[in-house]
Amino acid sequence: MVTILLSNRLGERKMMQSELAQKTGIRPSTISDYYHGFAKRIPLKHLELICKALNCDICDILTLDAERVAQAERAIRRAASAPTEADFVQRFDAEFQKQRKMAQTRAGGS
Repeated sequence: MVTILLSNRLGERKMMQSELAQKTGIRPSTISDYYHGFAKRIPLKHLELICKALNCDICDILTLDAERVAQAERAIRRAASAPTEADFVQRFDAEFQKQRKMAQTRAGGS
C-alpha cells in the first residue's frame, strides 16, 4: 500500500497545512485529506505542486509499505478461497435431503 508522508514533510519544515495550500493553490480540505492519509488517490498535478512547494521528490511524499501490501494480498487470497453463499446453500440442501431420507426410512420401517 502507498503511504502519504505529507505530515512528516510538513513537520520537518515546520509548515502549516494552510501555508502549503496557499503555496500550491490546492484546497485546504484536500491538503488536510492528504495530511491525515484519508485520500485514496492524488492527481499527479497535486504531487507536482506539493513537491515544488516543499522542494522535494515524490519519493519524499509517497512510500510503498511492503507489509501492508503483503497483508492486503493475504486478505485477497483468503477471500478468494472462502466459501460462497452458494456453497452454504448446496451443503444445507444436501444435509436437508439426507435428513429427509432418514426420516422417510424411519417412518417406512416402523
